[in-house]
Amino acid sequence: MTTLAETALKELGLSPEQYSGTKKRDLWFLLFGSEGRTNPVPALGEALLHCAYYGIMDAAKWVVAEGASINFVDPNTGMNALHIAVGRNHLDMALYLVEKGIAFVPDNQGRMPTTIAAECEVSDEMCDFIVEAEAKAEGV
Repeated sequence: MTTLAETALKELGLSPEQYSGTKKRDLWFLLFGSEGRTNPVPALGEALLHCAYYGIMDAAKWVVAEGASINFVDPNTGMNALHIAVGRNHLDMALYLVEKGIAFVPDNQGRMPTTIAAECEVSDEMCDFIVEAEAKAEGV
């Protein structure tokens, strides 16, 4: 019987040896723990936030396909994956999340993704994209 961990690696096109980089190893432990969980669904939302932080697109697509809520919010910060992707200047991740229909909501400090972009001094491309996407989401 194939474990979920083995299935995840196969879906990501990686062998365990290839999955040794720090960012991906951190994601692995978040999803499966050191012993390899058999049901990582409760951790999938957190894994999506982790993917957004590090810009790991292949893993983000996988956790969404496995059932992660695109609108998962960190209970401590109120940030969703879009806040994080914008703040880390991961344009490809932000594009993906918006395409998937992520909600434009304020975090626990009342900051919208556009505010995060301004505070983090992200690229002009990210600023242009997030301003337009947020305005469209708000019907402006």
